Amino acid sequence: MTEAVPAVLQQGVRSRRNARGAVVGNAWRVAATALVLALSAVLFGAAGLLFFFHISVQPVLTGSMRPAFGPGSAIVSRSIPVDRIRPGMVVIFVPPGKSASYAHRVVAVTGSPTHPVLTTKGDANPAADPWRARINAPSIQEVEFGVPWLGNAMVGLHDAGLRALVIVTAGLFIAVAGVKSIVRAPRPRAAAPTRSVSY
Repeated sequence: MTEAVPAVLQQGVRSRRNARGAVVGNAWRVAATALVLALSAVLFGAAGLLFFFHISVQPVLTGSMRPAFGPGSAIVSRSIPVDRIRPGMVVIFVPPGKSASYAHRVVAVTGSPTHPVLTTKGDANPAADPWRARINAPSIQEVEFGVPWLGNAMVGLHDAGLRALVIVTAGLFIAVAGVKSIVRAPRPRAAAPTRSVSY
């Protein structure tokens, strides 16, 4: 009988270790699944907001609107009818003779409600902008708030090489995670051989 005791104890220790390993592995899988689902929900929610509520996110490239938002940040804006433009608002528009969009504060609004003419100014600039911007579109983007550092990421992702690197990295991460889940899948254990004990 004395020979069987160590074998039984060893088998019990192995069983406990295997059980702990299975619990930890399951916990990691549950956590990873929850993280993926949460990220998916955030991305789908953001896409829904952008589509249904006409929200736009754009990077800030200059410091003309400091301290409200500076280079490297991103501005979040929503679409409003042009007849709701009021002094004090920060709106996104293309000034006369320019090709890039500006986000500047409205100083004055003249002209008709459907085709207003805006006098604008950057908060960091000493004087109003030299142009008078006539808005011919039925709507305009009003800036709601800025998000620090997000603009740098948005500008970086416009680079083809960095975008490819992000896609490849994400693909490798998914592939490695899938291989690990297959390799670590629990396998049926063979029954422990019975030992004959002499009395």
